[in-house]
Amino acid sequence: AATAARWGCPASPARPRPCPRSRRPWLTRASPWHCRDFPDMAQTRPGDVPGLVLINPSVMHDSPLKPFAGVLSRVIASVPGLGDDIARPDADELPYDRVPLRAAASLFALQDLVRANLAAVRAPTLVRTSRVDHTVPPENSAIVLDGIAAPERSQLWLERSFHVATLDYDADVIADRTRAFIAQQHGAPATDGGADDPSPDICRCRTAMDDRTR
Repeated sequence: AATAARWGCPASPARPRPCPRSRRPWLTRASPWHCRDFPDMAQTRPGDVPGLVLINPSVMHDSPLKPFAGVLSRVIASVPGLGDDIARPDADELPYDRVPLRAAASLFALQDLVRANLAAVRAPTLVRTSRVDHTVPPENSAIVLDGIAAPERSQLWLERSFHVATLDYDADVIADRTRAFIAQQHGAPATDGGADDPSPDICRCRTAMDDRTR
């Protein structure tokens, strides 16, 4: 099973790669996936990250399994997975049926590490939070916003989407507000990210989110 050590290793594909037109990569992460880059980039190398955009971030878990996950993983290979927490009836996240308990235990430990070092994050941060989330309590967003040391931090509430907001009703809102936030930080006008966009410092690479929400 993949563990936190692999998520944060230098060869991990999760490490952001700058767009050819971007000088430094912005981190845009959803749910627990931002944990892969927080320890390596935003916390230990803040100068390399001009800003953060987080979607329903997960930095704590109240699962009753958490204190025992490491030990239980030696005898229980996996537990039922979570997924498709989406308001749109026609959307499908294609979630895993099972989650390796060893990976879950590693995620819990990584969340503790990220939460303990939130004050090291100084980059401008936009947090998007679903008002109704059956997977990650919205309190996680409050922990992030209260813990980071960024002088500029803001929260966008997503009123029509559940946890997987990038596949839900607010997908366009997320894309538009992300472009506007990045453009604001770069002192550039907000655009639709097209080929004729005059602002050279904002990455225009198409992402998986763009492809799946069109």
